[in-house]
Amino acid sequence: ESRGLDLNAFLIKPVQRACKYPLLLKELLKQTPETHVDYEELKEAFEAMQTSCMKLNERKRDVENMSHFLTIKARTGKNFIESGRTFIDDGHIGLI
Repeated sequence: ESRGLDLNAFLIKPVQRACKYPLLLKELLKQTPETHVDYEELKEAFEAMQTSCMKLNERKRDVENMSHFLTIKARTGKNFIESGRTFIDDGHIGLI
């Protein structure tokens, strides 16, 4: 059963879930005394998950950026994909 969700909604779930772990680990870290035997490893896990989520978000932005360029290419037949190029916005243009 798809619950009315499209494929993209299902594909984003693991990314969203992974980005909740730093919040959980941060809260756990707050509640753990610094003298606890697991404190340092918990701190390392928090930092690693935070870094992973930043990379995931950057990659997601890159994929969305590429998707915009591919849509433009499909509509116009022109390839605007170049290294370092970033999609900023889209909209309607009116000629005066």
